[in-house]
Amino acid sequence: MTLTDRVNSGLETQTGSSAGEGRGFTHQIARWLADVPVEGSLGVVVDEITPNSLRMSAPVPHRDGRPDPGAVDALICVLTDSAAGLAAAVGRPKGQGGATIELRVDHGPLPGPGVRRLEVEGTQLHSIAGAELCTAVLTDDAGQVLARATGHFAAVPAGTGGLPTPPPPGDADALLAALRLGPAHDPLRRGLELPGLLANPRGVIHGGALLTLVQAAQRAALIGTNPRVGQPRLLSTQTEFLRPVPCSDGSGADLTTRFGRRGRRFSTLHSEVVLPDGRLAATTTGLWATAE
Repeated sequence: MTLTDRVNSGLETQTGSSAGEGRGFTHQIARWLADVPVEGSLGVVVDEITPNSLRMSAPVPHRDGRPDPGAVDALICVLTDSAAGLAAAVGRPKGQGGATIELRVDHGPLPGPGVRRLEVEGTQLHSIAGAELCTAVLTDDAGQVLARATGHFAAVPAGTGGLPTPPPPGDADALLAALRLGPAHDPLRRGLELPGLLANPRGVIHGGALLTLVQAAQRAALIGTNPRVGQPRLLSTQTEFLRPVPCSDGSGADLTTRFGRRGRRFSTLHSEVVLPDGRLAATTTGLWATAE
């Protein structure tokens, strides 16, 4: 049974249901998430579901007593994409999954050293011509807003469509290792390895995982082309997902980045993900604060 089947089945049984039945439905979806690679590896759970919104949360891995920066980057991308996408899926007919058409993420302050959990609320605003407009607001466990996202999501048939079935989840360390970029001779060009652990239930790369890789490549490009830039801060990304990117052991794609603006205080980078057959799969524009 697909997530959409479970969501719609649950909503149908919740009409006039008791609070206990509603909690049971939320737990059912949480158990489903525990079985998918990306969210399951990160420990994502659904805390509450309503007819047009849901709340999700996940623990923050720590390193040397502080939140792991790579884990925070991944969680922001995965949670905003996942919460908005699931909010879109709640109201769809049975048998329809979802695909991110485009997603804008605006970043706020970095989480403090005591943060243990990130929470996100995804809300469906409206549906036009088969595309749902959804938002996601991500906060830390102190209530500080860390990111806001807005995107459009399209209904697609459920199932892998002949692609390899995604593997079971690993642990957070395994997923974060798959999202780390290796060294590159050219800071503006690199190949991406896309193991099955990064797949969504349809066998293509999770939108949040792809965005995590692109953000890491843009950061590396900024530092690699100007060592004096220090640690750049990401302000926003705008990503267009043009076609699915297969994701399994042996899969890959090419990622190229160029500067649109390279200023003393701010820089804009444009990245393209290209499939092995030369087709453009995704584009991301990132705005970075780059004061030296």
